[in-house]
Amino acid sequence: MIALREDFSDLLTVKDAHCDFVVERVTKIIKFYIDVFAYLPHIVDRKPNKKNLTVRIKAIKNQYDCGNYKALLNAILIKKSLIKEEEDLINLSYRGSFITAAKDFSVISDLLGDLLNVCEQVINIDFCENPESSFQLYQQWQEKYKPMGFLLNKIFDYDNWFIDLPPDRTWGPYQLTSKLNIRSCPYCNRQFTFSLIGIGGRKLGRPQLDHFLPKSKHPLLALSFYNLIPSCSSCNGTLKGAAPSSYLTHLSPYELNPKNGYMRFSYIPKSYEASVGLSEDLKMCLTYSGDNASTDLKAKVEGNIDLFGLVEIYQNHTDVVQEIIFKRKVSNDRYIDTLQRTFIGFPLSTEDAYRLAFGNYYDEKEFHKRPLAKLVKDIAIEMKILP
Repeated sequence: MIALREDFSDLLTVKDAHCDFVVERVTKIIKFYIDVFAYLPHIVDRKPNKKNLTVRIKAIKNQYDCGNYKALLNAILIKKSLIKEEEDLINLSYRGSFITAAKDFSVISDLLGDLLNVCEQVINIDFCENPESSFQLYQQWQEKYKPMGFLLNKIFDYDNWFIDLPPDRTWGPYQLTSKLNIRSCPYCNRQFTFSLIGIGGRKLGRPQLDHFLPKSKHPLLALSFYNLIPSCSSCNGTLKGAAPSSYLTHLSPYELNPKNGYMRFSYIPKSYEASVGLSEDLKMCLTYSGDNASTDLKAKVEGNIDLFGLVEIYQNHTDVVQEIIFKRKVSNDRYIDTLQRTFIGFPLSTEDAYRLAFGNYYDEKEFHKRPLAKLVKDIAIEMKILP
């Protein structure tokens, strides 16, 4: 897995741009709901003038410009009372129209006011720095906002708002992934994850955004910066899918992982031919390589290896390892040195020679730029091609 925090010097700039954009939208929706819940006690079971009710609700909607107001209102109504047409707004005047959790207007209003004050903290929360205090704060939020859980998917709306924002907007999934510029999946380092925008802002492709803490269980974090991980479709969909991940069982790409060294690739040749680079008959291995005394960290790293099927997947890349073994064999363990001596008119550093030899990045901070970068360097180190 490729670490993101230590590899990107402008990470905080990207984070601030994302949070400023999202907080503005979230704030509008919270204020919309605050005004709606402040208005409801004045009309419920009182047979209000239909025209006046409609004018008031639309005025609230226009004040905050928060998108599909009918969808926002439907979050508080039972199915048979959903608002489809403007005349259906009268359903807001019947107590029986509301789902049970929405009927205590004063409680919901108070919680909305409180959420308004902390929504910026929610979008910015970082469990990797000061984890104990951050988790404690988040658990307090989870408990506090349970009574208004039916609104959270609408307030922090990833599925029906953020994910569909086009490339020509101020911000959105294309801008987030483009600015981060993570060129290969941080979970597997096997597939490119470019964001591509065509002429006129046409969508050509971008990485998926994995929710490290699943949004189904953590709707408060559906738009939080450090919970959105650019990733390939295989890791986010086929492999991870609906499987739960947490900071107790898995390692987030935003957690510290010095030199991307908490896991290490190695291999076992199954034949003499494989040992000298003449066959792909190799067994790929991927193991924890951090401090063995840190059992919690070891369990998290091994959780990632298992969740994303990394050992099984990398078994399909034995050809890459075979080539490295072969180059070592034919150069008598002096492949890097041979390159440096060959190009005497253009002195090559170890890093330059490595790039020529293996076609990949030497610096661990650049592993995200090209698939299989970590595999190649780990194997080169194991074979003592590199110190």
